[in-house]
Amino acid sequence: SSGINAEYGDLLLGKVICLLFGAAWSPPFIDFLSCFKSFYNELQADDAPLEVIYVSFDRTKQEMTELTETFPARWVSVPHGHNMINYLKLKYSIVVIPKLIVVRDTGRVITDKGVKEVRKRTKRCFTDWYNSANTGIAVGPAE
Repeated sequence: SSGINAEYGDLLLGKVICLLFGAAWSPPFIDFLSCFKSFYNELQADDAPLEVIYVSFDRTKQEMTELTETFPARWVSVPHGHNMINYLKLKYSIVVIPKLIVVRDTGRVITDKGVKEVRKRTKRCFTDWYNSANTGIAVGPAE
């Protein structure tokens, strides 16, 4: 197993995984973060099988630490400067933040339009993500 599963396998089994790409220095990311935390907290109140992995584009470890201290306790982060960040950036073609890539526990993309879906459809989009994770039918464009 490689990539995310090698790092976080047991935590992610059977879950919908949100790869949240962002940085403290990005006003659009900070704006989305507020919306996304509310989305996440609502789903957690329903015990939704959802995990969030923050992939930092922060300039310094301190900048990242200050930001991640505001995250819900269950969120995990790829360590600042870890080679996994560049791997994920290239794998999912990240050119702008915020970006929310939603994947199955296998790493297969459910949607690469997570930011738009969370803003537009709120909690309802999770049902589609979860159904897609369990049927294998992608919500967004195929990889």
